Amino acid sequence: MKELIVLLLAFILLHDHLAAIPLSSSELSNKQRQGVVVNLIHRDFSPLSPFYNSSMTRSEILVKDAFRSVSRAKSFNSAILNYNNRLNRSTPDATTIFPMRGIWLMHLYVGTPLVESFTNADTGSDITWIQCMPCEECFPQLAPYFDPKKSSTNLIATCDSAVCGYYFPKRCSEANECTYRVVYGDGSATSGTVMTDTISFYKDGSLTYSNFVMGCGHNNGGIFLPEEVGITGLGGGKSSLISQLASNFEKELLLHLSLEAVKVNDNVLNTKDSTASNIIIDSGTTYTHLERSFYYKVEWAVVVAISEQAYPVPAVEPFNLCFKESKIIGFPDIRFQFAGGAELLLTKDHTFIRAAYNTVCLSIIPTDGISIFGSIQHMNFNVEYDLDAKTVSFAKADCSKE
Repeated sequence: MKELIVLLLAFILLHDHLAAIPLSSSELSNKQRQGVVVNLIHRDFSPLSPFYNSSMTRSEILVKDAFRSVSRAKSFNSAILNYNNRLNRSTPDATTIFPMRGIWLMHLYVGTPLVESFTNADTGSDITWIQCMPCEECFPQLAPYFDPKKSSTNLIATCDSAVCGYYFPKRCSEANECTYRVVYGDGSATSGTVMTDTISFYKDGSLTYSNFVMGCGHNNGGIFLPEEVGITGLGGGKSSLISQLASNFEKELLLHLSLEAVKVNDNVLNTKDSTASNIIIDSGTTYTHLERSFYYKVEWAVVVAISEQAYPVPAVEPFNLCFKESKIIGFPDIRFQFAGGAELLLTKDHTFIRAAYNTVCLSIIPTDGISIFGSIQHMNFNVEYDLDAKTVSFAKADCSKE
């Protein structure tokens, strides 16, 4: 029997505890599974984050997240084009993957003895890497650079090793070391050697995984802050953390969901003949983005549902639909209906945010590119990525108590 290893992501928002989303089907089953729960930390809301600023208001943080979300969503399309173009080339090149640091951070402990790494958690990319000694050209970080020579379990991969060319495009140094280079769509980049080492999600090392393949970055630059040391890739590719903990490595690059309809109260809007039916789940994109023509159908249904209470007011960028909060007594229920009968009920805490004083906005944004199911819409869930079964499951959770 295949070993099944899943990763449960407990999405955390401290300060404003959003209501849990009930799911009518495809919830996490009660059968025993082997897995690990990793708490993700919101970079702006959570006091656990090194970027936490207590002087920022909730509205300021949410609008800031929205602009970050729009930038990331736009970048997906150029990154997809770059990836497709790379597939047509026969020679190894730098891997171009999705840009813009997301809103979630996580602790990753590397080596023996364990060294703490505060990384960006990103389901939109696959490769995990941290800055390493010798650091030839690195961005400044507060913590010491990871020194692989001080880890008794570290091994730099050689060009003839099994991992070279399997997880990364095969590149070799003059010293016969397996090397990598990743260029993100926003211009950030990392390059260095491929290494294997022990990792853990807990400071006490109570749960560790050996021979984890990751990047040891010697040349890194771009949009990074001193508190960060690298990126943890949680995508569906074979180099991602999730895939390496799973038993089956034949995965897709991105985590896709099949969206069949969006239901606003009793108004069912089918995605048939719309590219919105193919939607990516991405923790780094804060808000859900829907293909523009389908978004306008959803927006109009929301306007109709609220029309007896209030009319739209000038929108707060980057949102598209806003109302005076004091005029609204009840908000419509919005349900995302997925293939297989799964239905995700989104209440007002997931679909409307206070973007300014007495102004609430629909927290779904139109896009000219691929649709993305953002992290606000699956807040207070344990999200299970089962790559063997090729399923994504949601289970209600109160992350403020975990």
